[in-house]
Amino acid sequence: IRYKTKSGDTKFVHTCNGTAVASTRTLISILETFQTERKGLEELPEVIRKRLKTQRPPPLKFQQAKPLS
Repeated sequence: IRYKTKSGDTKFVHTCNGTAVASTRTLISILETFQTERKGLEELPEVIRKRLKTQRPPPLKFQQAKPLS
């Protein structure tokens, strides 16, 4: 988030504990925006990509629930 001062300078807003931004939803939207089927998350900005793990865990395998007897 940025704002302009009366003199026309652009400054960044600083918040305490993410009070102005829903941090988790913001991060999810950034990841979804840059995700592609071919390249995974390779198109993320370098600042974010270097903080992510290089190896991803295997995808979860879901099974049909068995009825209770």
